[in-house]
Amino acid sequence: MSFGVLFPGQGSQFVGMGPDLFEVRPDLLGERSDQILGCSLREMCLEGPEEALTRTEHAQPALFALSYALWDILAETLPSQPAGAAGHSLGEYTALTASGALGYEAALGVVARRGKAMATALWGGTPSSALQERAAAPIFGTVPRTSPVAGLVTSMVAPLSASAQAPSI
Repeated sequence: MSFGVLFPGQGSQFVGMGPDLFEVRPDLLGERSDQILGCSLREMCLEGPEEALTRTEHAQPALFALSYALWDILAETLPSQPAGAAGHSLGEYTALTASGALGYEAALGVVARRGKAMATALWGGTPSSALQERAAAPIFGTVPRTSPVAGLVTSMVAPLSASAQAPSI
């Protein structure tokens, strides 16, 4: 039977994600990742705060690193290789890395730079989920953070609001 894999994009992150992955794959999620990112990936993912983890420049490398670590563990248990891999936005980088087209450390560095560039482009260097939520409110109304569509709304509005001036808070 053929199968494919799909990797998540930004909006899937949450404080407390991946505690077992940090224990099982310190080679991917430990000191070297912290050096590449310039911060503790473990602390960011497990302790937050949510406002920091949901910032584009933190969310993207965190999701990439944990998604790839999970894939690497899963891949060892599969009877065959997937027929294909894809990803939603940021998840494309995880798919490329899972396929072997990119090395993990190089991809983590690229994703970190991508997150910083997107944050700067979208919010003038001061990205935050609060800004994204305020930008989304006139279009979508208020979406509770616990809503299953909260990440979708944020990911939809970010490109829409990129050309608009960020709202003041």
